Amino acid sequence: MSLLERELILARYMREKFFEFVTECKFVLSGKDRPQICGQYEVLWRHVLLVPFTEAITKEDRVLDLEHRLVATKASELLNWMLDGPRLYFDDGMSIPSQARVADDTPWQTLDRLH
Repeated sequence: MSLLERELILARYMREKFFEFVTECKFVLSGKDRPQICGQYEVLWRHVLLVPFTEAITKEDRVLDLEHRLVATKASELLNWMLDGPRLYFDDGMSIPSQARVADDTPWQTLDRLH
């Protein structure tokens, strides 16, 4: 069974009948350290993308009501930005940002194992 590709998976709710479904999602894991994945298979690492979060907002610079401020002042720009994302995806596909590409250049063989 692989959760990385669209395939039929057999599952069941607790104490109920089994059912089958096709995976329709991507998994996103967040953590402080690089993942430690068991298995030294390059094909596995083609499904893993390390995305660095390098910026930190200081406590003094945080805007606690940012969501409300943005909606009140920039609602139409935000909506257009959200609609541009799917449009760009369907026109050009998904490209990997250069920052993520650089972070992902660490050889997969040097990482530890996740069990």
